[in-house]
Formats: sequence, structure tokens, C-alpha cells
Amino acid sequence: MRGYRIFGVLLALMIQGTWALKLLHERQIKGDLPVFPRGDVLGLAAPTERALLENLLWVWLRIRIGELIEENTLWDSTRLQNLFLNLQALADLDTSNWEIYYGTYGLVAWEFRDSPEPLRNVIRFLIRGAIQHPERWHLPFFVGFTYFYFLHDTTNAAHYLRWAARTPGAPPGLEELARRISQKEIRTRVAIGVLKELQKRTPSEKVRETFRKEIQRLQQQLQRERARERGGTYTERKRR
Repeated sequence: MRGYRIFGVLLALMIQGTWALKLLHERQIKGDLPVFPRGDVLGLAAPTERALLENLLWVWLRIRIGELIEENTLWDSTRLQNLFLNLQALADLDTSNWEIYYGTYGLVAWEFRDSPEPLRNVIRFLIRGAIQHPERWHLPFFVGFTYFYFLHDTTNAAHYLRWAARTPGAPPGLEELARRISQKEIRTRVAIGVLKELQKRTPSEKVRETFRKEIQRLQQQLQRERARERGGTYTERKRR
């Protein structure tokens, strides 16, 4: 058994080295992000060490993402699509790694926010993660928030927020949020809360700074919404 394990490690390292060489010697393109084979194909390479291979590739991908963020070249639509394909391949290879779904939401979903069809593909992937990891309340919450904030679909948003609320460890108030989801101020407040959570979880200073600026913009938007609400209330009182 130990011999198989060593073979799996060596094979995984060989595969990783092959992609690195391809990146450095064949393409010679700064900021490139090669696409992994599908998860079922990767599984054939190390059938008894799927989790180990997935972990090695996950570490490699996180390092490469960090490099692309530092180069400010990750946000190209092709590279984002490649990133999403790689995350799906890793999830196929080993279903136990729930961090893949967090990475998908934090890095991919927000960049696809103006593209409904790719965003729906992300939603389907996150739903799969929520089914595979029923102990993670964040995953159905991310689905609900995506429907709510990006697609303006309050019916589906409320459904997945209630799912999140029923998950062990979920914070109080999600059921109430599902009931009040159509209120405009709620939309902005929830977006600020989600961004703050993502900001805490991301290891990249540049991504944290991106989230910080978005939080600041939304806080200013929230202040304007409240000011309009107060102005409307005052006008209504004057009419009476």
C-alpha cells in the first residue's frame, strides 16, 4: 500500500511539473492559466490517491491565483472561465474539499455578476456543493444571495436562504431575512455583510482591497437610500 502511495505522490508531482513546464516553455504568456483535465480523467491518474492529488493541485492553483492577482491579470474573462473549469475539475476529483466552493464564490461569482448565464452555472455548482456539504450553511446562503443581489430573483433567493437557515450553525435571522428579502435597503445591507465575510476569508491583500472599496461604495449607497427614505417620510407627513 505504501508503494502505491509513493507512486501516487510521484505521479501527482509529475503531472504538476508537466503543467508548470507547459506554462513556462510552451506558452510563454504572462498571466496565463492552463486548464486541468476533467476530474474523472484526473482520477485515472491516481485512483487510490484522489484526495492527495486534489490537494496538490488545489495548492498549486491557489498559488497561481495569487500570482495572477498580484499581476492584475486574473480578471480577464477567459482566465476566469479557466479558473471556474479548474475548480469544477477539483471538485469532481475529491468531493470532500468544501473550500473549493468558497473560492468559486469569492473569486468567480462576483466577477460574473453582469453575465447571467455564466452566473447560473456558478449557482448550479454551488448548489451541488450545498448538497455535498450539508453542514456548511454558507453554501446555500451564497446561492440565495446570488439570486437575490445579482439576478433580482427574490423567490429563489428566499428558498435558499431558508435552506441556509435550517443548516446547523446558521446565524439567527436568516428566516427573517428570507421574509424581508424584497426590501431595497435589506439588499444593500446584506451585500455589505457578505463582502465583509469574504474580505476576512481571502488571503490576498489586493482582493481584500477590492472588497473594501465595494463595501465603501455600498455603505455610501445605503446612506443615500436612508436619506431618501427619511425625505419621503417627511414629505408624506407634510401632506397630512
